[in-house]
Amino acid sequence: MKYSISYMIRLKLVYLSAREMGLSFVGGHFLEIATIAKNNIVFDLGGNLGNFSKEMVERFDCICYTIEPNPQLFIQLPTHQKIIPLNYAITEKEGDVEFKISENHEASSIYLSIASKWNHQKTIMVRGRTLKNIVDELSIQHIDILKVDIEGAELGLFKSLSDSDIFSIKQITVEFHESFDSSLADETYATVKRISNLGFFTIITSTGKYSEVLFLNKNHFRFSFYKRFWYLIHRCIAHKA
Repeated sequence: MKYSISYMIRLKLVYLSAREMGLSFVGGHFLEIATIAKNNIVFDLGGNLGNFSKEMVERFDCICYTIEPNPQLFIQLPTHQKIIPLNYAITEKEGDVEFKISENHEASSIYLSIASKWNHQKTIMVRGRTLKNIVDELSIQHIDILKVDIEGAELGLFKSLSDSDIFSIKQITVEFHESFDSSLADETYATVKRISNLGFFTIITSTGKYSEVLFLNKNHFRFSFYKRFWYLIHRCIAHKA
């Protein structure tokens, strides 16, 4: 695929501004790493093969709750005392759900429209759980980092969480999927706006759509004048609905 010069310039500016704000690429996702500490609580939703969780443990000595609904991927998650595997799909409500297995193991989804982009192979039933109920059952008091890559189910996830639930999290990195299913677009834009308005810096590190978004809780992150300058630059060049 050939990209235009303007696209390449914009891409470089997006990554430059992210770097100048102190962001770093971890397991396929941007995070603010200066504040990450030993035993921080990480929820990895859409654990896949566990690469994100593995890097969070190896680099920062965090505790990772890795949630992966695909049983074939779940059994391949890394074995580590600080990686706690949970074989669920994250859903808006409790209950068994149809889960569409895609030929691309990163694209399996509760949405056929997404799974079929890379050849839908079969449909299985998996247990759907709300994040709130899982956190309560585990008696976890707070989440430091929430990573979300659940192929469209992110919309139900945030609908299931109250404003106070969301605002209790320090940083949230999300892959939204409206680029794969245009019917998700309006709800995606509303979700991004909702989280931003709760009091998060919103950093969009994808150049088209909201396929990579980092939310930093303003109660926990105080940007210097220099970082605020780059945040303003970023807001000018980042994707907008």
